[in-house]
Amino acid sequence: MPNSIDTGSDVLYVTPTKFAFSLLGEASRSDILQKAVKRYEAIIFSWNETNTPEGPLLTTVMISVDSINDDLKFGDDESYILTISENIGTISSPRIWGALHALETLSQIISWNHTHHYYNILHAPYLIQDSPRFPWRGVMVDTARNFLPVDTLLSTLDALSFNKMNVLHWHTSDAEAVPVESKSFPDLAKKGAYSELGIYSQEDVQRIVTYGLYRGVRVVPEFDMPTHNYAYGLGVPGLILDCPISHPIETSYYHASFDPTSESVYKFLEVFLGEMSTIFPDGVMHVGGDEVDYRCWNETASIIEYMQENNITSFPELYAYFEKRVHAILGTYNLIPMAWDEVYTSAKSVLPKNSIVHVWRGDDTLSKAIKDGFRVVSSSDYYLNNGFDFGGLQVQWQDIYNNDPMPQGLTPDEQKLMLGAEACVWGEEINHNNIEQRTWFRAGVLGERLWSNQMGSEADVWVRVMKQNCRMQQRGIAATPVENMQIFPRRDLRRVCTPFLIPGYKQPDLRKL
Repeated sequence: MPNSIDTGSDVLYVTPTKFAFSLLGEASRSDILQKAVKRYEAIIFSWNETNTPEGPLLTTVMISVDSINDDLKFGDDESYILTISENIGTISSPRIWGALHALETLSQIISWNHTHHYYNILHAPYLIQDSPRFPWRGVMVDTARNFLPVDTLLSTLDALSFNKMNVLHWHTSDAEAVPVESKSFPDLAKKGAYSELGIYSQEDVQRIVTYGLYRGVRVVPEFDMPTHNYAYGLGVPGLILDCPISHPIETSYYHASFDPTSESVYKFLEVFLGEMSTIFPDGVMHVGGDEVDYRCWNETASIIEYMQENNITSFPELYAYFEKRVHAILGTYNLIPMAWDEVYTSAKSVLPKNSIVHVWRGDDTLSKAIKDGFRVVSSSDYYLNNGFDFGGLQVQWQDIYNNDPMPQGLTPDEQKLMLGAEACVWGEEINHNNIEQRTWFRAGVLGERLWSNQMGSEADVWVRVMKQNCRMQQRGIAATPVENMQIFPRRDLRRVCTPFLIPGYKQPDLRKL
């Protein structure tokens, strides 16, 4: 729902053969916008058998932006103004990204009349002034537990853009696999991936990052450490500790760990993370840090000796030492460090203040991190795999919608440190066959809560969720159906979810647009 919207009571009509987008000034030189208008023409005009209605026609939507700088970074301006009068619409935005959001809004305003076979706009004229409430609106996907084909990740980027979300957090590695190609360490993926068919080449990564760029979605990589990383040792021997008592590889590889006292580990990370920063150009890098088990360190004689020689009196202190070294490496590449909240709770005294704390263990940790001056992203209530794998209750979309992401009791300055949230889709029981059903439409509900603080009545929300879910299905996203008892009398809403039954419907081929 837009932040500010003024509407009227008129009906406008749109005929594909008499409608055009017009890129004005600087906008005409943007390849991203040129491709976006072609993409949205295909999305909007998906029904080919159209009638020509009698009445006022919207014939042109003019698009202007102040800057066509396409260096997509965290915190970029995403605001826009969209107007629709009798025959002309306008989109204006400081940056390209706001114009992309405006095109998505326009695609939701122009609707197809299934009875009369024409396109119309209800409640015209429109004045929409819009911008996101939070700058970080994301979904995390996990390609370490089960390989996800490139096309699946591209579909996820499409779905994010349809819901005005702007971050794909890519959990690239874990104990099970390291599937991203490194040219500096060729064996890392060759031996650390499930197979040669389960490797993302650097060309694949570039394609994914560029595809996201053209949809206004940043790709933020995660390389989990110091644990959750057994597969690193398969391709680069000597990185992972051998702990046969507490963590025998045959049964407990999940908690394998880097040796935090080994200079060879830090030399590896200097080269590897530097290389990854060149293929993931976002400027934010997630370095994991969750669920460190100290038993392995405790049974390693060389670690105990190192701690004694360097006056390190506890394993949390050693953990903080590791994180300090890793964050310093990120700093040499001008990267903003991001890590799970265990890093904050155990190593906050050594964390740079530009760090982003990714909270998954509850609102108390969220508020404490903010009070300590750190920027945060929340995932505590948004594990969409819950109830399907390791237990726990499934996250219902109503719970997402009714939960204000902003913690209570913060000052205005502290609220600025709350960057937003991510829905997490952990991959133990997720692959290309079911990731879209697990993620959508629920992640889209989070997208709305992160975009706007405007909330409608429950009946209004049901209708809007159903309509958006239908749009996702029409555009090729296998979103889970919405339970429709609340809107059963609105049979028109149910019909629009069956585009394959409607003559003349043609699903847009988004890979070519």
